[in-house]
Amino acid sequence: ISIAVLLAPGSILPMAILSGFFVNQKDMTWVFRWFTYVDYLTYGWRAMALAGFQGLTFDGDGVPESYRTGELVLENRLAIPSSGYWANIGILIAFVLFFRVLSTIVISRRLVR
Repeated sequence: ISIAVLLAPGSILPMAILSGFFVNQKDMTWVFRWFTYVDYLTYGWRAMALAGFQGLTFDGDGVPESYRTGELVLENRLAIPSSGYWANIGILIAFVLFFRVLSTIVISRRLVR
């Protein structure tokens, strides 16, 4: 257990950096871009951004035309397609199911020994 506590920050930090929260996927080099497809934080971030920005309008002085609606913010600033909320949720559920089945297999094999 103490090893897991030491390894957790080292594995979560790259996932957080490459999830699209700090750097857009289209701005990443091709070397790192593949990582966003296997990073579950990417799909959580996209689902959260879609839920938060869809349907919003921003009024007032100083708001550029390219950021007047939440959909424009998603498209122009965050580079997230304005559709696909349920696809991201489905992928997150698939991650949960995959790791649940994988952990069940690993535990059952260890119990047999």
